[in-house]
Amino acid sequence: MRQGRKQMSNLEKIQKIYNVFRIIAMIAMIFSFIFAGTNLIGLIAAVVLRDSRIFVELGNLAGSVEITGSIQIIANAITGIVTGVTNGLLSLFSMNYFASAKTDGTPFTKTGATTLRNLGIKTIVMPLVAIIVNAIILGCFGVASLYDIGNGTSVATGIFMLIFSVILAYGSELEEKANRL
Repeated sequence: MRQGRKQMSNLEKIQKIYNVFRIIAMIAMIFSFIFAGTNLIGLIAAVVLRDSRIFVELGNLAGSVEITGSIQIIANAITGIVTGVTNGLLSLFSMNYFASAKTDGTPFTKTGATTLRNLGIKTIVMPLVAIIVNAIILGCFGVASLYDIGNGTSVATGIFMLIFSVILAYGSELEEKANRL
C-alpha cells in the first residue's frame, strides 16, 4: 500500500461496485427503451407502408416467401417492442435497487434482501412471459422470429440474485445482532 493513501473499507468497495452497477443498469434501461422505440417506429412504418415494394423485398430476404414482408416486419416489430420494454423495466428495477442500497448506505438490510429477492423472481419470470407473448404474436401472424429469443441468461441471473439475497439477509441479521450487543 502506498504511503498517504487511505485504504477503502469493504463496505466502501461494495458501495462503489453498487454505484457502477446502478450506472450500467441505467445505460441498459436507456438502450432497451431506445430498442423498443425504434421497433415502434418500424411498426408504424410497416403498417403505413405495408404494400410498399421495400417491405416485400425485406420479407423475401427474411425467408418469408409465402407472405408479404410487411407482415414479417410487423410481427417482429411487435415482439421487439415487447422484448425492449421487458428488458427496460428489468433494468429500471435493477437501477432502483442499486440506488436504494446506496441511499441506505449498505445492501445488508432486510429491505434490500427482500427487494433483491423480488428482483431475482422478476428477472426469471418477466422474460419468460415476454417469450410466451412473443411466441403467441408470431404464431398469430404465422411468421418466424428474425432473432433468437432465449431466456437462459435471465434464469441464471435470477437464480444468482435469489442466492445473493439470502447472503444479504444473513448480513442484515448479523448487523442486527451486533447492534443489540
